[in-house]
Amino acid sequence: MDQIWLYLVSAIGFVSQCLDFAIAPVNRIGPGWAIVLLAAVTAGLTKVLARIYRPKRYRELQRNFEYWYKIRQEALQQDDVEKGRLLAKNIDQTHLNKAYYDLFFEGLLISLLTRYLPIFSMLAYVNEAYRPEKLQTIWNRPAVFTIKLSQEMHIAVGGVFWFLICLVSVYVLIWAAGRTLGRSSSLADTSSLMVNTPSTVQQQQGPFIP
Repeated sequence: MDQIWLYLVSAIGFVSQCLDFAIAPVNRIGPGWAIVLLAAVTAGLTKVLARIYRPKRYRELQRNFEYWYKIRQEALQQDDVEKGRLLAKNIDQTHLNKAYYDLFFEGLLISLLTRYLPIFSMLAYVNEAYRPEKLQTIWNRPAVFTIKLSQEMHIAVGGVFWFLICLVSVYVLIWAAGRTLGRSSSLADTSSLMVNTPSTVQQQQGPFIP
């Protein structure tokens, strides 16, 4: 067990050194921009992982849930309403509830691996790489930047807080871009359908002569 922890600590140190090397050119501009880049990379990585990581067990559980849900819906569509309800209740108790919870917890584990683990890992790196002592040593200031509200009141923005703000902002931008692209695609499909209506096609081809 101790050997495993040693390997884990070594792996974390190696990844941290790789991040230090990769982010070094951006650090020359300033810690704020470096953290913006780290937040963007983290958000993009979680989106990609969530899209492509679908293990075999999750797909099997999803098919099993969909199968029993379909059987339940067919049971409810019987002519005998009371019999259909009893069948649906029996399916819920014997199969569907278990299939749902198995799928739910498997999806939760996948979310932990593809979303929360990368976020908290990067958060830990930012907390270590941009702690006040390092900021003071490298950039001669104890915070990423300072917001001056008045002559006597200043708000010092630390690395972790700035990373969270950037991360949320990137997710909002991705969501907004997806909505905009989806709306544009929907409008394009509607325009295509309007162009290809029978009346339009007939006008393009000329009157029909029997």
